[in-house]
Amino acid sequence: MSEIQIDLIAGARPNFMKIAPIIDAIRANPEAAHRLSFRLVHTGQHYDRNMSGSFFEELGVPEPDINLGAGGGTQAEQAAAIMMGYEKVLQERRSDLCLVVGDVTSTMACAIVARKMGVDEANLLTTEPMGYLEFNYLVKHAKAVLTDSGGITEETTVMGVPCMTLRDNTERPETITVGTSELIGRIQRRLVRLWRSCFPASGRRVASPRNGMARRPSGLWKHYCP
Repeated sequence: MSEIQIDLIAGARPNFMKIAPIIDAIRANPEAAHRLSFRLVHTGQHYDRNMSGSFFEELGVPEPDINLGAGGGTQAEQAAAIMMGYEKVLQERRSDLCLVVGDVTSTMACAIVARKMGVDEANLLTTEPMGYLEFNYLVKHAKAVLTDSGGITEETTVMGVPCMTLRDNTERPETITVGTSELIGRIQRRLVRLWRSCFPASGRRVASPRNGMARRPSGLWKHYCP
């Protein structure tokens, strides 16, 4: 299996604080480090001198591989500079996944570019606790859900969203039988393998039981991927 190329996008100080543990997790796991290759892309949204080498050293984050140098200006000007810069990066060397964090201008700009160029994108949100309807809105519009919850698999089944459960067992075994959820356990390489096997495919959504999906004991991936 070839390496999965990931772009880690950051532009504001809070972004780098969220990116730091992701990099730590990749480095700490030999299997992940072998299978995943990342490049840290600094959009330049925050461009003051405090975002210098010492800042990255204090966080334990490597110096960015790429700096788009978006600089100042209005939000629209910054977004345009980031989008043009990141588009050029992907044209020169395409990645498999664009990983953005938070909800700043850099997040929006790079996610749009990735989507337009056919690169998978994922957003890790660090949010305040939200209401049931708000949460289900996010689930409904997600490409997939990773969870250690026993109940969210019910919502994803009804909505037709593939769900990977980071547990060894589940209180909702019917979701496994139906084929909308998969138990991943705590084996990280299995998560990487299943994720990669699924998302380079056609991207069609899982049919939900409401739409008459047949039972598939072989699991989510047999149904979701060709």
